[in-house]
Amino acid sequence: MSENRIQSLRKQRAWTQEQLAQCSGLSVRTIQRIENGEPAGAETLQALAAVFEVPVQDLQESAIAPPPLSASANPPADAPDPQAASQEAELRAQVEREARFWGQMQRFGALLVVLLIINLLTSPSYLWVKWVALGWGLALVSRALRVFQLFGGFGPVWQERRLQRLRAKT
Repeated sequence: MSENRIQSLRKQRAWTQEQLAQCSGLSVRTIQRIENGEPAGAETLQALAAVFEVPVQDLQESAIAPPPLSASANPPADAPDPQAASQEAELRAQVEREARFWGQMQRFGALLVVLLIINLLTSPSYLWVKWVALGWGLALVSRALRVFQLFGGFGPVWQERRLQRLRAKT
């Protein structure tokens, strides 16, 4: 079975399917399906195009059937700009990540109140709930750093930039 364009781009960057899924906001299973030749939806292709920094059309050629030969080589005048579409997909993915984070914060607050009530009713002399708050709070801070991109870390995006810098030196 020949390698499709998405799989080729992923391997060029030395990314795993998990890393690509994390960067694109897609599930690993979706990445696997696409790489196995199943067609991808427009939003999925837009998210992948944004991650790979390529036009959506480059990915569509490998994910859907080619257009008929009679189709015009020039896109229609009202066709959406591929770069704008990929930016839109990237922004939508970011908003979705932020919404999930704020949902987690709400659950954290609600559960913390319940645990505090239980703590005060069962053993008011020792506030064991502070340890739960500390542990879960640190996990949420870590997630916030990733979601709001306050600290890039050494993930796939950093790795790609580092590879580009090293290639430029040679």
